[in-house]
Parts: sequence; structure tokens; C-alpha cells
Amino acid sequence: MGHKHKSLQSIQALRGVAALYVVLFHARVVLPLWSKEATDTLHEVFSRGFAGVDLFFVISGFIMAWVCVLSRNRPDSVLSYAIKRFFRVAPPYWLATFLAVFLIGRNSTSDEFLGAILFLPSDASVAPFYGYPLHSVGWTLNYEILFYGIFAIALLAGRWSLLAAAASLLALAITVPVVYALPVTLDATRVIPGIDPYLAMASNPLVLEFVFGIAAAYTYDLLRGKIPAVGILAFCAAAIALLVFGLQHATNHSPLWLGLPSMLLVLGAVLAEDAGLLHVPDWMVKIGEMSFAIYLTHWIVVQNVSAKLAPGVGTAGLYGQMFFVIGATLLVSLYWYRWIEMPFVRFGHLLSQGISATVARISRLGQLIAGGILGDTPSLYGTEQSESGSERPVKPL
Repeated sequence: MGHKHKSLQSIQALRGVAALYVVLFHARVVLPLWSKEATDTLHEVFSRGFAGVDLFFVISGFIMAWVCVLSRNRPDSVLSYAIKRFFRVAPPYWLATFLAVFLIGRNSTSDEFLGAILFLPSDASVAPFYGYPLHSVGWTLNYEILFYGIFAIALLAGRWSLLAAAASLLALAITVPVVYALPVTLDATRVIPGIDPYLAMASNPLVLEFVFGIAAAYTYDLLRGKIPAVGILAFCAAAIALLVFGLQHATNHSPLWLGLPSMLLVLGAVLAEDAGLLHVPDWMVKIGEMSFAIYLTHWIVVQNVSAKLAPGVGTAGLYGQMFFVIGATLLVSLYWYRWIEMPFVRFGHLLSQGISATVARISRLGQLIAGGILGDTPSLYGTEQSESGSERPVKPL
């Protein structure tokens, strides 16, 4: 049986799988196999790599719910949570955006730079992407930042935080189409005419995948240790089967075909790990830790490889190209993770701790002032017992 604060390595592994699946999707290398049918099947699998984004969204919902609420490891304050999230995501993404513009050579305008910095979608007519930012993968981070903002506000609801976050996302997905006299749907490609791009994104059915992640975390908290091993294995098998079925039917991002199966896969994985049925290798955990770096840098690597290397010729050339792309992506991601992402993460934690300590001191000072006004002045340094047994203020050294 796991503990409340146990690190869920299966989640890290799934993050790594999602990131690598997106890499394979963008690499677009057709690898020849032993028959045309097998080659076509593998190509179909790679062409569904966009599903990694749906899995990422579900995992994000799970992580926020588990780490911030259900693991009883609630952040010191909403401000602390916001600072840590900001420095984990924003500065690395901004730096990746500048590199993408410089290395890929994409023309840009001041409005596009502003949109990238502020995580703003630009085109309500292209769902669910709503206009590609300067760094193409950034459209998904617009959704992530929206979710983080809603979740931060929901944390103010205390024990009802998860319900508040889930209800807010559900309300957006349901009420906005109704206001525009359109039916509620799970079709993420549906376009609402005349709507503001940010409102279009905020009400896109894709936001439900964060809700699915929250639901998976809550269900895990309820069921862990209560399901026999055979039941967990059967559940995992069913989740994988449903995901394969969804991949066969999905032609774009979809909370129905990809989000729901991803939720079941995440739930099955954490239940299996908690029951001791799943042991994640260290290398998969490491790839999971690097998943954000992989996601940010892989498109830059793929584009530069395509521009500077001749296309692979023959079976050996195609496989060599694929392995080179994956290897280069992992290498770049490793150093990005070590030298860029983690320093920003550490800075965010230090800043959060410093602000929390300052707020605590100010609060203590306020108590002292209030106590002085009311005639009951506690010491800033606490109290100690006198020889007679009574308390007296502790004097500073």
C-alpha cells in the first residue's frame, strides 16, 4: 500500500510516453516493415501522435488535483502555487519561442510576440488550436495556463477546491455554446461564429480533459487499496483496449475518443503501481521528468533536422533518420531540463518560500500591533517559562 505523499512514477512514465508520441507524430518518418500492411499500420499509429496532447491534459488535471489537494500537501497559499507554476512553465516556453523564431526563421510580428508572452489564442475560426503561436506547440500551453488560473482560484474554496475547478470548466464548456444558441458537443473542432478567441478556447470541449484528470485523481484516492489485483489488471486491459479503439476513430483531438480512454489509462496505471503490479524503470521516470523539455524542444530539433539533413533513403536511411531525430531530441531535452527548466523551477520555489516567510512575518507583526492596541502584547520572539512557572517574553540575543 502506498502512502499519501508517495511519488507516482507511473504518471512520470505516462508523461514521457505522451511526449515521445508527439515527437513521432511531428517527425513524420514512414518506417518500412516486413509488409505493406504492417508499414501502413505503423504509419497510422504515428499519425495519431497528436493524442499525446490529450493524454497530457488528463495528466495535468490529475497532477494538480493529487499534488495540491488530495495528497494533503496543499500549497502554502494560492500565491505560492501561482509562482511555482509560472516559473515552471512560462520562462522556459518564452525562451523556446525565441529560439524557434531564430533557428526556424519564422517571420513574426509584435502582436504575435505579445500573444506568445501572454498565452493568448489569436484565431477563433481554427478549433481547437485557435491560431498557432510563434512556437507551434504553444497552443497547448494556452490551455494549460487557463487551467492553472482556474485551479488557482478554485484553491480558495478549501475542501471544495476540486469541485470548484471541475464545475468551472464544465460551466464554460456547457454555457458558452448555449449562449451562442448552439448545441453542447464533445467535438473539439466545432467553431462558434463571432466569438472571442480566448472565450472560444476556454469553452472548447478539450477543457473537459482536465476535468477527467481531476476525476481520475479523486477516484484513485477513493479506490486505492480496495480493488483486488485481478480487478486492476482487467481494468488496465480494458483501458488500453478503449484507447486503441479511440485512436482508430479519432481524426483530431477529442475528449470522447482520446480524453476518456486516457483518463482510464491514467487511473489504471496509478492503481496498478499502488498495488505493486507496475514497476517503472528509472529511465522511463527520467524521460517523464524531461517531458516538458522534450515537448518544448522537439519541434525545433525536427525542423532543423529536416532543413539541414538529406531525407533518409532506403530502409537503413529511414530508420537512421528516425533514431537521429529521437536521439537529438532527447539529448537537447536533457540539457534543456538541467540548465534551463530546473533553474527556473528552483528559483520559483525559492521566491515562493521567501514571499511566504515575509507574509508570515507581516502577519505576526500585525498580531503584535493588534495585541498592543488591545493591551495584550505577545513577544515577537515567543515566550519561555520562568522559575515560578509563569510565562515571560523571550528577549532577543
